[in-house]
Amino acid sequence: MVIPARLKLYFMSLLVLTICSLNINVAYLTLPLMVKDYYHSDNHVNTNGICNVPKNKSTVLKNYEGTLEWSADIQYFFLTSPYISYIISQIFVGNVTHKFGTKCIVSYSIVTISLCNIIVSFASKIHYSFALVVQVIHGFGQGMITPALYRVIPQWIPIKERSKFMSCFQGSSIGSLVSQILSALLITYARWEYVYIISGLLGLTLNIAWRVTAYDKPELHPRITLDELTYIQENRNKTDDCNHRIPWISILSSLPLWAIVVSAFGRIWFSAVVSIYGSLYLKTINGLNAKMIAIFSGAIYLGNFLFALIFSCISDELLTREVISLLANRKLITAIGQVPSALLMAGVGYLGCSVPLVLTIWGLIQMLLSVCFVGAMVNIVDIAPAFSAPAMGFVQMVGMLPEVISMLVAKSYLQEGVSLGAWKEIFITTSIIGLGSYLFYFIFSSSDVSNVFYNSIIIVIPFIDTNMELR
Repeated sequence: MVIPARLKLYFMSLLVLTICSLNINVAYLTLPLMVKDYYHSDNHVNTNGICNVPKNKSTVLKNYEGTLEWSADIQYFFLTSPYISYIISQIFVGNVTHKFGTKCIVSYSIVTISLCNIIVSFASKIHYSFALVVQVIHGFGQGMITPALYRVIPQWIPIKERSKFMSCFQGSSIGSLVSQILSALLITYARWEYVYIISGLLGLTLNIAWRVTAYDKPELHPRITLDELTYIQENRNKTDDCNHRIPWISILSSLPLWAIVVSAFGRIWFSAVVSIYGSLYLKTINGLNAKMIAIFSGAIYLGNFLFALIFSCISDELLTREVISLLANRKLITAIGQVPSALLMAGVGYLGCSVPLVLTIWGLIQMLLSVCFVGAMVNIVDIAPAFSAPAMGFVQMVGMLPEVISMLVAKSYLQEGVSLGAWKEIFITTSIIGLGSYLFYFIFSSSDVSNVFYNSIIIVIPFIDTNMELR
């Protein structure tokens, strides 16, 4: 039995995203063991209406027998610097991927990420400034991966199979799960340095497999069967071979693309609230300890992948049987992920002290959110198949803003204490943003290839090597 080349590409992409997630997550898991004084501040807990939580919960400083004398500010920048450079990299990733192709960019990015993790285990012992520089470089490498993988989707994946392929992007959830397991084992039986080194070596090993098996186009694959090649060519967009320069003004002014951006903004706002403040909510309101939260989070990471895979199969099956149109399909799948999540989020604060019910709803919210990725995020390839990498870079650059804004909003609600009333306000705000962002997507989204991306007069600005156009 011959394994289809596009199925091999799916599993390689899944592994790439898993390893990349593993490499960036280990910093959060190892920092408490790296530094002499780990700063972990919880706001004063107002116990009015809180389930099974002792009154004295305020913790400012913890010592896990680390050796690095880093201040709270240094620790903060060590964790956040990769995300800052990640956002900046989205400005360049479209042009770079368009010029050099997915295989090359993903390969160099994997090597960069892996070497940074190996180096940071040594650089952090020399001086924190070296570690911060390495972390910034790491972030640039991470930022290139997802837009670069978007570049091969219109080339390799038939329109009616794209939702299934998009489930590979939940490799980030699998990577989060693997990072917890790997870190726990290596920290228990070795030292924290080995977490960085082993994750880096896994990345370098994966890069060898990627270089051998990945190709930018099916026409370049030496081992693809003629039947599969013909099937792909007959069932992908006819504009996939467009070699125009990137029409940035058209991309930035495309209303259907902005619909995807707004939808992603709402989804990432949800994810930011859940991932950044989720453990604080479960601990302060429901009384879960760190071990219980870690086990619960691991189960959710696996559930995210399974939900995305199941609904991606449903989405493609609906297209194959021509039950609904392509646009209706994208709207339906996105609605399944975003609307119930928003409604459930609004009700979480009113569930009382039933911890099993709270955990069930909390987990369901996160798993449903993963479904959005095989809905609205596939829509990028529908409307801009030849420019999916720069379009995805733009979506990610704007979409990362909730990571910052949602933290500020949540902090404003919690500044006077971690009370159940404050959490209700956070959840209702998140719910409104989720529903509003989906409504915008529902009204303004499209599944038609945007001709405006392909009918532009291009102007090249030499001194910044950036392309703009007049329409």
